[in-house]
Amino acid sequence: MLAFMITRCALDEGRTVAVYSFPRLLAAIRDSYRDDATDGYGAFLDKLVDVDLLQLDDLGAERPTEWAAEQIFLVIDGRYEAKRSVVYTTNLALPGGEGAGSETLSERIGHRTASRLGEMAPPVPLFGDDQRAHLAPDLP
Repeated sequence: MLAFMITRCALDEGRTVAVYSFPRLLAAIRDSYRDDATDGYGAFLDKLVDVDLLQLDDLGAERPTEWAAEQIFLVIDGRYEAKRSVVYTTNLALPGGEGAGSETLSERIGHRTASRLGEMAPPVPLFGDDQRAHLAPDLP
């Protein structure tokens, strides 16, 4: 909910925003390789870097591959260099935080990427029940 509130504020201020679940973003990047893609790979990455605010939900929810780690690094590093904002959510443990023994975000997306993210968007741990169950109780 907090990430969506931040995104709403950015939109209200006239900022450009892109919102992706991370698995969906990887699918969109894959689609940019197609010959009939509206934007080619480079143009799509440029859009991800240039938007004022990028919201990534479920960061680290994808199956870990070298390709996925490379894609998130390219996006985050580009935004880091351009001094662009990122808001992200993850269910993975943060280094030194809750969930000891669980895989950390740093282990999933790589230390360099997690380091840049930590500098750009310091973590705000949220605890409590899964709000999706409360917002849509009839869904399986």
